[in-house]
Amino acid sequence: MHSATGIPRYRCHTGTPRWCILAAQARYRKPFFPAITVLLRPVVYKFARAKMYLQFYINENGDKVYTTKKESPHGLATQSAHPARFSPDDKFSRQRVLLKKRFGLLPTQKPAKKY
Repeated sequence: MHSATGIPRYRCHTGTPRWCILAAQARYRKPFFPAITVLLRPVVYKFARAKMYLQFYINENGDKVYTTKKESPHGLATQSAHPARFSPDDKFSRQRVLLKKRFGLLPTQKPAKKY
């Protein structure tokens, strides 16, 4: 019990006073945002979520046409134009080097496919 107020003093299992624990937790809490920021937050998040991914579709001539739309003018779904993520842990790099030595050409150096 606190001698002046009569309020019990809380301690955790390690013996640390409760007010020390609360003070330590307060350091890691999110900062207070003014009301205007809170009101504008949905607008900011809306624009932060809007990402444009480059897509492509094949036109009548067999050429790739790049767009940001999810559907081609023909009503078909477009495909992602972004390459697969490069992994530094390339399991097949030895085979690629061997093919380059043997044939003098990597698969990525071939002429572009006509779709």
